[in-house]
Amino acid sequence: MNNWKDVSDLDFRVVLLFEEIQLHWLLEFKNEQQLGILLNAYPDVSWYIQHKAPDIARRVTQIANQYNQTLSLEDIKQMEREFVASMMDWVIYVTDPDAYDRLSFNKWDTNELLDITPFENKLVIDVGSGTGSQAFRVAPLAQTVFCVEPVANLRTYLRKKAEHKGVTNIHVVDGLIEAIPFPDNFADIVMGGHVFGDHPDTEFDEILRVVKPGGTLIFMPGNNDVDNDVHRFLMNKGMNWDRFLEPGPDFGHGWKRKYWLTKV
Repeated sequence: MNNWKDVSDLDFRVVLLFEEIQLHWLLEFKNEQQLGILLNAYPDVSWYIQHKAPDIARRVTQIANQYNQTLSLEDIKQMEREFVASMMDWVIYVTDPDAYDRLSFNKWDTNELLDITPFENKLVIDVGSGTGSQAFRVAPLAQTVFCVEPVANLRTYLRKKAEHKGVTNIHVVDGLIEAIPFPDNFADIVMGGHVFGDHPDTEFDEILRVVKPGGTLIFMPGNNDVDNDVHRFLMNKGMNWDRFLEPGPDFGHGWKRKYWLTKV
């Protein structure tokens, strides 16, 4: 369990704040049995998902029917608390992104990024920009930074943050790491943090597509400090890597790995 934010006062209806892409993620990453039981407990949420994301409506109905179990109210509430807590990052994105931006693990040494490659007067894409931890670090140097972010509430947050800070060279757009809304060979640098690895082949190819020859792609962090499948995949792609420290005590802190590659 992490200590990002107290979500004990939120119930399963927080899903009503989710966007279509997050509803797809629910089916891909979350406990199917818990989801089915809670869909039955909250038919309004089931209705919302089916109408917000009609392409998964049939699957949502199947999950609800498969796990239409009779449980005590106490058991359902406990399951609900666990499920909402498991979506901590998604919940904080749609309820209080500023709380995420203040977390200690976002306060890593900026030089860990700036030392990888020169950012002066470069056109940069920050994929999965979140609250802009990387984008706002490089904006004072770059010519332009495009923040690609699929969550609308985070896009709104990024725009307001840029306005508040007087940053005029950050531009925020909708998009995914698997579908970056820019043409081939567009950017000098494409970077992402905590976004790589769910669909590595598609993600890597898409990032490589939008980087100019001679440009740089960066994942920071691209991985926890372990030799796992993500690390082996990136090594097979010829990427360089090093360790850096994300400060604590918030969940997710500790030694991480950053990866970079110059496109031939």
